[in-house]
Amino acid sequence: MTTESTEFRPSSFPCQQCQASPDDQQLVRAPTGWVWRCRRCHAETGRTLPFDPRLAPDGRETAWAAIDTLKIFVPIIAPIENELIYEIVRPYFMAGWCVRDLLHAVNYLPDGTTHPGQGVAWVRGEDRDRTLWRLRQRLRRWRFSDREEGEDVMNGPYSTTARAMAELGAGQRARAVARNLEWQERAAAARSAAHSGAREVARRQAKIAASLAREAASRADAAERERLVADIARGREAAEVRRGSADQPLPVLRESADQPSPVLREPAD
Repeated sequence: MTTESTEFRPSSFPCQQCQASPDDQQLVRAPTGWVWRCRRCHAETGRTLPFDPRLAPDGRETAWAAIDTLKIFVPIIAPIENELIYEIVRPYFMAGWCVRDLLHAVNYLPDGTTHPGQGVAWVRGEDRDRTLWRLRQRLRRWRFSDREEGEDVMNGPYSTTARAMAELGAGQRARAVARNLEWQERAAAARSAAHSGAREVARRQAKIAASLAREAASRADAAERERLVADIARGREAAEVRRGSADQPLPVLRESADQPSPVLREPAD
């Protein structure tokens, strides 16, 4: 299914009729288009997100729509004015972050662990100022302490992964096209030889071409595996560097809590 950025349909809305979990919603094709159908009460809704959470806002208007989308996934901030939230998230949007980057950042630290010491109050909600303070503090952990303002925001975790996967997929498709073209050229040469009367020669050439194609594919797959291993190694090295930078964060007010921080749900692709 293909949708426009303003029509991205998430799987994280509870049923508006029976309040069933978002996991109980199934995307189905209806006469009016794609809708979510509840597995419990079979109610249908065509509700859409104001903004695609996979895209970075490119202006104030789209930033407002992105904040409205963020409120859907983080209900505790829903009653707060967009202007107040925008003051906090603006540097991250300017750095190329999307809503899914923000969702990851309010759930996890840069080293992949959950935010400590903020308890169930983050879920149940407090007063507006306290909630904004918690949001600001969690996002501040994703900024370098040794860089100037405007250049201190780390790369968005979701956006970085999405770009890397897109580049890897493009490379794989390009190599597949090249291998297919080579095979077609060899097959065409074999057919041409057969038409010239050298059927046996053509048969042997086709057999050799097939063998060479298999060898080329095997070498390409081996090179791809080596590249993946190298990419993973570089990613781990970058993570170690980022973890080292994150060990010296900006001053964060500490708060004790008896319960660990819950993990907010991230949207499904």
